Amino acid sequence: MGKAEREKGKRMERWVAGVFNDAGILAKRTGWMQSDETDEKVQDIMPAVPDVSTGPFAIECKHKKAHQPWSALAQAKEAANGKIPIAILKRKPREPVLVVMDLEDFLKLHGGSDEA
Repeated sequence: MGKAEREKGKRMERWVAGVFNDAGILAKRTGWMQSDETDEKVQDIMPAVPDVSTGPFAIECKHKKAHQPWSALAQAKEAANGKIPIAILKRKPREPVLVVMDLEDFLKLHGGSDEA
């Protein structure tokens, strides 16, 4: 991964944490990219941690032209450590940002209400 890609990833993580914080939900970057040691060798030996952690969520951030949502969610699950894994996907500046999560987790959050 080149320096430009790492910087783009860091910006995405900061942006996601900022969105949560602006909404009044305490969030912080926790990913390996927060470290100065961001080369792939270090990534391989470090334990999996989410890019951003907030409340019940372990968040994996992806900013790419072409996404693989299942792969991003699998990465979030690997780092979840008991939290609800979600992937936040961004493609272009003016396009909607997507949140990907398991339907089962979404229904747990919903609370099983019968309201339509």
